[in-house]
Amino acid sequence: MVHDVPALARKIRAAGALSFVDGTAYAPHFPVDVKALDCDFYVFSLYKVCGPHQSVLYGKREQLRKARNLNHTFIADDNVAYKFLPGGPNHEFAAGCVGIADYFDALHAHHKLEPANSFNARLRRVYKLIVAHEALLAERVEHHLKAKPGVRIVGRRPSSDGRVAPVIAFHVPGKSSAEIVARLNARQIAIGNGDFWAARLIKALGLTAEEGVVRIGLAHYNDDKDIDRLLAALDLALA
Repeated sequence: MVHDVPALARKIRAAGALSFVDGTAYAPHFPVDVKALDCDFYVFSLYKVCGPHQSVLYGKREQLRKARNLNHTFIADDNVAYKFLPGGPNHEFAAGCVGIADYFDALHAHHKLEPANSFNARLRRVYKLIVAHEALLAERVEHHLKAKPGVRIVGRRPSSDGRVAPVIAFHVPGKSSAEIVARLNARQIAIGNGDFWAARLIKALGLTAEEGVVRIGLAHYNDDKDIDRLLAALDLALA
């Protein structure tokens, strides 16, 4: 479920607090526009968008300037580029980030989309394809699981409107989520189980953190053949 960040940010600001948004699960599936979100801070992991294991922190400039310096005392508070880097910049990771833009530009060229002068415009056109593609794949998986007796899908159905990501979580009362995953992994299906850092939600569902739910996460590089393999493996794992 994707929250209405602009509305929440307004309420948070009205209460005199700051908004901090974790977009790690959102960024792989939908375009991020921090200006439209109007949040004070936004963070996500670049590996989620085919980059290196490095995090990104966006902050409104006035808030970044106010934030406490984590570096040497002689680094000025308004030196935003360095005051959060006590060990100095990681040049290797920074260089690797360039490949993210190259990758999305390659997707744009591969699909022969209408030329665009800015990377942001090209990115939005690519994401439009990604959103539609992932929604169709997720619909196949959800339809298949709904037809399975005893399968309980947790959360709202994936959508192409930017409200729900193509991530499907389920469990089967009386069956071990870990065992289901082991059967899928044995067939080269990369799926996990557990609480996925939503410990309170899993507890509220009456599940344990060790078993939790089985989570199927789809991405733009998956295709119908991948879904065919997944559904066939689910048939065996849930039998």
